Amino acid sequence: MPDGLLLTETDAPYLAPEPTRGKRCDSRMISRVIEVLAEARGQTAELVERLTYQNGLDFYNIS
Repeated sequence: MPDGLLLTETDAPYLAPEPTRGKRCDSRMISRVIEVLAEARGQTAELVERLTYQNGLDFYNIS
């Protein structure tokens, strides 16, 4: 997926990321989602965080 289309979410309440599997997933776990995504893409978590933040602003047309 191109960097400009990358977004993250935690709307699957019963699919929490490891090591929190079995707990209810919520937005407090987004940092773990970003860490795993960054590892899978061979990027830093900081870069993925910046990309997804900016893409969210763009998607929702927030200045």
